[in-house]
Amino acid sequence: MTKLTLVKKPSCVPCTMMLRNLEDHGGELHELGTEVEVADITEKPELVEKHGIMSVPVVLIEKDGELVDKLNGFQDVENVLDAIKSAKGDD
Repeated sequence: MTKLTLVKKPSCVPCTMMLRNLEDHGGELHELGTEVEVADITEKPELVEKHGIMSVPVVLIEKDGELVDKLNGFQDVENVLDAIKSAKGDD
């Protein structure tokens, strides 16, 4: 199972833009068998320490519960999809 977590905070404009882009491509993410979670660092501050997050947005990609990629800053959806495919071994 592949899981994508968008780590954001409410006042972050790039975070909101990324969330909208991911929502717009939800069908593609579903086709890739990817579970999507949105995590607000004000509600889940433990993510900051656990993953060494210095700024948001951050996309965490996990496969079978293990972190396999971390994308810092605003990312084009194609970059995110490519990272998921790579994590799944669908290069």
